[in-house]
Amino acid sequence: MDLICKVRLYQDRGNYFAVLVAPDAMCSSTGRNVAEALANLGRSMAENPLPQSVDLPIKPKERKKRSPAGGLPSDPREASGAVPLVKRLLEARFGKTTLRGLSEKLGLDDVTPQLLSSSIAGNGAKRVRLAIAQALGEDADVLWPTARH
Repeated sequence: MDLICKVRLYQDRGNYFAVLVAPDAMCSSTGRNVAEALANLGRSMAENPLPQSVDLPIKPKERKKRSPAGGLPSDPREASGAVPLVKRLLEARFGKTTLRGLSEKLGLDDVTPQLLSSSIAGNGAKRVRLAIAQALGEDADVLWPTARH
């Protein structure tokens, strides 16, 4: 039997977060309890089915041997987990740019590159994370499940 994906559960300040981690995709949800977080994850998975390559093993060495030929997936959410989800989405939306260029495109002229970088990682200022989420058209809780919004 091969492991095809993992579900990780997190708890932070009374909220629960469920994150599905597959070789080429990630899906997350929140809830007031574990059951609600898992139910929301199931609904999210039904709305956004996992790519066909999800039957690849989780172990990196085996994945390299059996990975299908082809370029990068068209949807940035399906790309490798080596690049964080928010960064992939920003690059897909705004292209490759510097942090200063990205802050200008986001309309965050008063934000330093260091603050923008830490916000992309989920550790920076709440207002910056919310501006990023708004520019991407995503919910901040989905982009950064463990951050407080």
